[in-house]
Amino acid sequence: MTDFVNKELDTDFQVEFMEEIIEVIGSKFCREALVTKETLEYLINKGYNLYVFSNFYSRIQKERIKNLSLDKYFIRVFGSDEIGAKPFKEAFDNLLKEIGATKDECIMIGDDKRTDISGANRVGMKAILLDIDGTRDLKQAEDAKDYIVIKDLKELENIF
Repeated sequence: MTDFVNKELDTDFQVEFMEEIIEVIGSKFCREALVTKETLEYLINKGYNLYVFSNFYSRIQKERIKNLSLDKYFIRVFGSDEIGAKPFKEAFDNLLKEIGATKDECIMIGDDKRTDISGANRVGMKAILLDIDGTRDLKQAEDAKDYIVIKDLKELENIF
């Protein structure tokens, strides 16, 4: 992991520094990853096709997802370098074209009201805001008008 971060960020972090970061934040991510896996399996078993649409570069996001052992759940990972950046309508249109779906067949689940929810609303796609800490729905985003708020991914099992 240290080699990957150093290469991608063109830095020279030492292993000890990375271990300290992982110790501080790792347990939280491990807990969330376990809940996420259960929920992803639930959604796949219900017949949903799952994709990732990120404003990160696709190569970096694919590596992050792989490192969390979540890659097997997603058909494809899209980055802003491939199809454009959220919240722009063109990026969402490109996504729909790439996956061969209509806006009515998709739901955007995201944790950023301005990029994820506004972008989905701009193309008429349904949206769900993941607001784990209770602060993300407080942000201003004029285009974000039609969406559901959840505090935990497990709540998706009550929706779908």
